[in-house]
Parts: sequence; structure tokens; C-alpha cells
Amino acid sequence: MKCLVFLLTIFVYFSVSASQDCGMNLTNDEVKSTFNYRNQLNSIGSYNQNSRLADELITIPVKIHVVSDSSGNINKMNLLTLFGQICDLNELYNQVGFYFYLLPEINYIKDNRFIRTGGAKFEDAERERMFGNMMYSHYYYGALNVYYTLGTGICGMAPFPFMSQRYEGRTGVLMESNFQCSGPGSKTLAHEIGHHFDLLHPHQGWDSKDSRYSEYVTRTEGIRNCKTAGDGFCDTPADVQDFSCPYIGDHKDLRGDFYNPDVSLIMSYHKDICQNKFSDQQIAHMNSVIRLDTGRIVYLQNQIAYFSQIKNATLISPAESSIIQVEKNTTFEWENVEDAEAYLINISTGAGSVIEQAMVFGVNSYNYNFKFADRGRSFYWTVYPIKFSQPCLKSFTPRKFTLTSSITSLFNNTSFSFSIYPNPLIGERNVTIQMQGEWANKKSVALKLISLNGQVVQELIVPSMSNQLNLKIDDNISSGVYFLHFHTDEGNYQSKLIIQ
Repeated sequence: MKCLVFLLTIFVYFSVSASQDCGMNLTNDEVKSTFNYRNQLNSIGSYNQNSRLADELITIPVKIHVVSDSSGNINKMNLLTLFGQICDLNELYNQVGFYFYLLPEINYIKDNRFIRTGGAKFEDAERERMFGNMMYSHYYYGALNVYYTLGTGICGMAPFPFMSQRYEGRTGVLMESNFQCSGPGSKTLAHEIGHHFDLLHPHQGWDSKDSRYSEYVTRTEGIRNCKTAGDGFCDTPADVQDFSCPYIGDHKDLRGDFYNPDVSLIMSYHKDICQNKFSDQQIAHMNSVIRLDTGRIVYLQNQIAYFSQIKNATLISPAESSIIQVEKNTTFEWENVEDAEAYLINISTGAGSVIEQAMVFGVNSYNYNFKFADRGRSFYWTVYPIKFSQPCLKSFTPRKFTLTSSITSLFNNTSFSFSIYPNPLIGERNVTIQMQGEWANKKSVALKLISLNGQVVQELIVPSMSNQLNLKIDDNISSGVYFLHFHTDEGNYQSKLIIQ
């Protein structure tokens, strides 16, 4: 399974992706086992796709496992990318009638046995043992278990149903969590889940030189072998192991006919950007598997019905363009969102690099200690309310803030502090600002009252400073959380003010 890396040249794309295959390239004997499994399944029953209602969905719980080394510092999975991947998965599988939702709390595994770094990779047999041991040690029954690690040597793998006894009945998906295989736009997870539901590659057996496995291009009755070779479906054109899109090859099948593959099939090896569908026969077979296979029917016991999105969070503090002391523990606050089961806080640089990301439960705040080396830099923060039944997160503009090394005076860089009272303001509009520190050079200062969305709702110029300022809040200003912002040419500072 290949993943298009944005902004790379075509040359780099092919040179990188050629070494990142799907791990489910079956031997001829394993292909026989797959078709034997299908025959047994068909003897039990089959799924009539035409009987499915347009909005009918089977909901499948997904348990995410992220593997790191024993220190926990390697393979820090970007949770925004992860949620986006599950969101994309639902868009692709909507045609199948499957809907994937996340189970709360990601399982972080710190175990050097299950990860390879520094360019080292698992060999094929070693990788299978590792995957089996990992599922044995970390498994959530009743869910589709997805494991993200490094050094697999492949983009992903998912054992076929006939392989269940290899792993003592456990099953799941193993993913390489690099950008190429698990980044935005990758179809690898969707591809591997297709294997989980017994779909072969359309190019299966194409180079075997044996008509028992290599599928003919023709669909003429009496000549075609599409039901018993290739992927076993006659509505998926015969394919070759090829990474182009559109297809530009000139390969011929065993009868001398040129291949004309469908590059849009998710189970192919063509570029991710072209893949967007399953065939009707693939869809019907996956629905039969989930209803009849003993290892997959368990998903039917975990059906949910609520998929609607929840509202965005209203950010409280830090405010837009605020100044924060790098030496202090910084508290990020936001308002509670109805129906939110958790919150994902994301702090990043201007270039988009994540410096802190955390999932928090039951609270609407998060503390983070910046490093002294971060002083003078600007960062952005935002919070995503999480409802695990709806993995598609809404995007909105993050807030910018800048770090300073200390609180300095607005005047001559001498240290100062101030207090505001009463705070909160309840039933009155007069607030007192008490200054502490050196105010010898009493320069003018601009005071601004700023709302949570960054709008200046009141402004006051104080031409002469003293140790105490009295400010009348305009009567037309509504109740809520605001920031009282001090501004001069020499610096800025602000504090929260609550008006009730």
C-alpha cells in the first residue's frame, strides 16, 4: 500500500514508496486457504447488498495502541492526524455500510520489543512473531485493535480471517506510523482493514505464470477465471503490482491481453490519491464476513446510534496575542462543551510543529511548563472537544501567544505586579487596579478591555500613573470573561477579568 507524500517530486515518491509494501502478499498456498474459507463462509450464507437500507450502518469500535520505546519518547503519534485518519476511513467505508468509532483512551505501550528505531527493521518472520506477542499482551476484546509502531519494514498488515488460529483467535491491524504510511491522505489503514475483512489484492497472483492464480483480463464466459484467480471477484478488473495512476504500463496477461486495471480500487497498489472505492462484490463479501465470521461478528454487539458532531470549545486563557512568562506554569483554560467526553489540547509553533499534545478527561484546563529557551517565541494553541463516536474534528483558528522571560515593568523595565478587585464584578461596574512596584516614571498607559474573541470592547488612556487606578466598565458591556490589557511602547501585560 503506497502513500503519496505531498510536495515531493515524482522521483522521490517512487524511490520511497517502492520499499513500503503492504505486508499481506500471500503465497499460493495461503490464497488456497482464502478461497477455502470463502467456500465455507458461502455454505453458511451470503449477504444481499440490495437489501441494505441507504442509511444503514454497522458500527465498529476501534482500539488504538501506540508503541514507543521504554522511555516513551519515540513515536509520539499526532492525535490530530489519528482522528483525521479515522474520519477519512468512515468516508471511504460509508459505501460499505461500516462506521468506525474510537474507544476512549489510547493505549500507550512502552516496550522495546515491539518497535525498531535508527533504521533497524523487523524481518518478515520476526515481524509476525512480534505482532502476535503484542496482541497477546495488549488486546481489547470486541474491538478492532490497531497498533501503530515503527520499524515494521512495511506500511501495514492485517491477518486474513483464515489466519485467526495463528494468533490464538486475536486479530488486528499493524501500522507503520510514519508520514508516508499513516499521514494525511494515506489509504493504508483502509486497505489493511479490507484484508481484515478478507479482501485480496486485485493483482494477487499476476506474476505466478499459473492460471490457477493469475487472473485473465477477459470476462468472457467459458474463458474467464476471475472467480477462482486474482482476488476472486469478477467486477474488479485484472491488475498488476503497479504504483502508477493513471496506469501507464504495458503488461499482458497469460493470454496476451493488455491489463487495464481500475486504479480507483482501495485494495490495489496504485497511488493513494486515486483510490476511493470498493467494488460491489467486495462490498457484499465484507458484509458477509462481518455477519458470519466468528472473529468479526463480535462487532455487531457494539452498535451505537449517535454520530452528530459537538460544538467547538470557547477558549478562555491565554487570550489572543497575550504575553506569558516562560518561568511560570502556564494554564490553558476553555469553557466546557456539552456532550464532550474529553478534550484534545494542541500547542504548536508558527510552522505547525507540535510541541505539546494531550487528551484530558473531566476538566477544562491544562498546565504546561515551557522551556526557558522558548522565551521570545510565539506559539499557537487550540482545544478540540472529543466525542469518541464522532472522530471528525472541526477545525478553527488557533490562538497566538508569545513567551517572555519575566514580568517586567511597563516603565523602565523595573519589576511590578498588580491586582484587580473586585474580580469577578458582580452587580457593579467599578473596578480598582492596585499597582505594586516602581512607578517613578509615571508615563501614560493604554488600558484595553478585550473579549474572548479578541475584540476591544473598551479602551482608556491614562495620562498620569499612580499606584491605584479606578476604571468604570461601560454599562453596555455584557457579562462574560474578558482580559484587561496594559500596553505601552515598552511592553504589555494582561489579566483576566470576569463580569457577572
